[in-house]
Amino acid sequence: MESKISIITNIETNYKSFTKTEKIIADYVTKNFNEVYSMTLNALATDCQVGEATIMRFIKKLGFANLAEFKISVANYMMEEEKKSYSEHPFVNFQQDINELTLETLKINPIELIEKAVDYIENAEHVVFMGNGTSGYVVEVISYIFNRAGLINECITDVHFGEIRSSMLGKNDVMIAVSYSGDNIDITSAAKRARENGCKVVSMTTYKTTTLPQVADIALYSSPESMEHRRFGAGMRGIMTQEFLAELLYITYRERHKDEVFANQQKTAIATAKHHEYIKGED
Repeated sequence: MESKISIITNIETNYKSFTKTEKIIADYVTKNFNEVYSMTLNALATDCQVGEATIMRFIKKLGFANLAEFKISVANYMMEEEKKSYSEHPFVNFQQDINELTLETLKINPIELIEKAVDYIENAEHVVFMGNGTSGYVVEVISYIFNRAGLINECITDVHFGEIRSSMLGKNDVMIAVSYSGDNIDITSAAKRARENGCKVVSMTTYKTTTLPQVADIALYSSPESMEHRRFGAGMRGIMTQEFLAELLYITYRERHKDEVFANQQKTAIATAKHHEYIKGED
């Protein structure tokens, strides 16, 4: 699965782990794909103003055995880009961005890890979804759809309550900790405390070498936004790809419990409909 990840996603996912010099190479590569494809090792090192050994360390950090493998990945990316017919209209561009980001998210996460994370959820006495900021929206959505499916869970977006609740989680519990950056100290602190107490922790973040994935039993990743979009923080693209990843957990759970989930969704639909009728009656 890793071999299918585009070179740009590979670079962006690992960007925070690069040294200052490696970031220079990464920035150069992402701005000059057409030139990089045909460059020799010496030419690439000269243009980046680094040593050839530094270029090779960068290439190997991305998981390539040699320059040839790296250039093949660059060539594949260029061919995929040529197939795209981007419209000048921003609505269409946005839609195409979302398609690409969700597809990359599918490629990044092995199905076995999704399945194992759902095993944790199924076997837990208490399931806690935790996130704040834009990731807080994500945990509210996933908590809601799991509750509608009949899986009782908690959704925590408050920092202090997160610290309190994480101190009481134990070996029979699971925390789904969501942070777009992976370095949100409030989320990583709570996740670390829960893990120390024996609680299973599943992280959902974007960058592989940040703090939260190192704390987790299972680390899942949403595809990072482009470097252009990242300058403005996690916007709607970031939220939507996180929610897409969260939905993969729910879909896996739903497929295992189809009849139960369907019955519970009917119950909740009836309950909300009756509530609306009651409110209308009061009017």
